Amino acid sequence: MATCEKGRSSEVAMSTGTEMGESAGFGPNDPVPVYVRWHSSVRMRQALDRLGRFRVKAPDSEAIRLAERPMEDYQIAVIAPIMGAFNDLSLEDFKPKTFLTSKKEKSKKIPLKSYTAPRNRSDGVALFSFPRFLDGKPVFGPEDQEVEFSTQGRNITLKAAFKLDKMTIEVRLDL
Repeated sequence: MATCEKGRSSEVAMSTGTEMGESAGFGPNDPVPVYVRWHSSVRMRQALDRLGRFRVKAPDSEAIRLAERPMEDYQIAVIAPIMGAFNDLSLEDFKPKTFLTSKKEKSKKIPLKSYTAPRNRSDGVALFSFPRFLDGKPVFGPEDQEVEFSTQGRNITLKAAFKLDKMTIEVRLDL
């Protein structure tokens, strides 16, 4: 089981080769680093856009404008050197046991909206999406203090906690 309890916009958890699908030189009991990041944050998107500009020589102004545009959903990305287990699973596999949960208000448990397997993305990440608004209001605010991402599917169990006070841009939450 991979678990991460610290909290920023990017977390590192460890899993075993057996859980993740053995390959890339990892044996059945070798620890495999698993990175969990809040993919929809402005800072994360700015960093990814900057990296993309180096690769394709896109104009700076266009990349900045796209990165700062509000996203419809919260997105959590999972990256590991072995992504086979994530490729073998679908929305139906993850949906019953994948949530964003407020630490302060445990009843605030946001269900998974969509899942994109790494094989369907050019960057190779597993992408989990959750609704950003319920009843026209943002799902999470500073009062939640910490949001936990948890997912489970067949041989995968991940938890990552994100401290919201560390995820701000000029006193505004960056989710």
